[in-house]
Amino acid sequence: MAPQTRSSSRKPRPPAKLEAVHHVGEAAAAAAEPEDDTGSPSRPSALETLPAELRILVLSNIADLNDLRAVVHASPILYQQYCLDRQRFLGMALRGTLPGPILADAYAVRTSAVFSTTRKELEVPQVDEGIIRLLNEYIALRPDPNGVLEQCSLEDLVDMASFYLGVAQPLLLEVPRRMFSKLDGAPALGILTETERIRFLRALYRFQFFQNLFGAHREPGSRFTEVKILAEFFGTFEPWEVEEVNCVHKLVWNTYDAVLGEIAWDVNKDNPRFGERSDSMTPLGAFNLEQHSCKLVPLLELFPCDQHRSTTRCKS
Repeated sequence: MAPQTRSSSRKPRPPAKLEAVHHVGEAAAAAAEPEDDTGSPSRPSALETLPAELRILVLSNIADLNDLRAVVHASPILYQQYCLDRQRFLGMALRGTLPGPILADAYAVRTSAVFSTTRKELEVPQVDEGIIRLLNEYIALRPDPNGVLEQCSLEDLVDMASFYLGVAQPLLLEVPRRMFSKLDGAPALGILTETERIRFLRALYRFQFFQNLFGAHREPGSRFTEVKILAEFFGTFEPWEVEEVNCVHKLVWNTYDAVLGEIAWDVNKDNPRFGERSDSMTPLGAFNLEQHSCKLVPLLELFPCDQHRSTTRCKS
């Protein structure tokens, strides 16, 4: 008689990633060991004690970067859960915060900023090819937010989230207030409607995209003359969208001009304080202010905009 095989009562071991998901709450709680006012370890909140699958569902449905940042900063358990699939959760929050084509605008700002850091090492034809590539990619992705997320690496998403929280969002509060203050008899600016928010965000991102490509970087011999820029950059927008960007440009220009106008002579290389020179070299401490483009990040330091000082990068 053949020996009977004894069926094993052991359950199959779950995959490593799934096992990590189920044990992330215990690991995070053990690592953090938060204490209450009496010095005793505090108990996890009801949200933190949910099963891993429900915590994933909660994080997947956070459609606002501020909410996501608040959650991962408040709970070490949810932060560890977030780290297991960070790209997915961050992408969902970005898509909810930057609706429709604005996600493509944010991605264009990111890719053009990366490009602008390397363009000095390229020949003029290579720079022009890079600009054309970025413009074509931007036009192709504008109608397809899902396509934007598929293109993004985790590093892209982190940078896009940081730019929104640290630059775009503070300016979204300050720029409309300054614009409304210029209108005679205009009522006090209240909370922006969703339509107004989208328009201002769109203008801020497109202005930054333009500055990254054409701000102070126009190389001699480039095919991108002013006429070409009008046709191939602004020609892709509706007329009112061009005017949105122009309004931001005027505000930024006037703000920079007022500050730089006060110090222009102090840093001019022809100022007698630098002494007489026989060469054309710019002396130490002198700057040609006309060669610097006016981007959004330094603008924060010129506005009395306190919120940006408290905004930090997404927890990594």
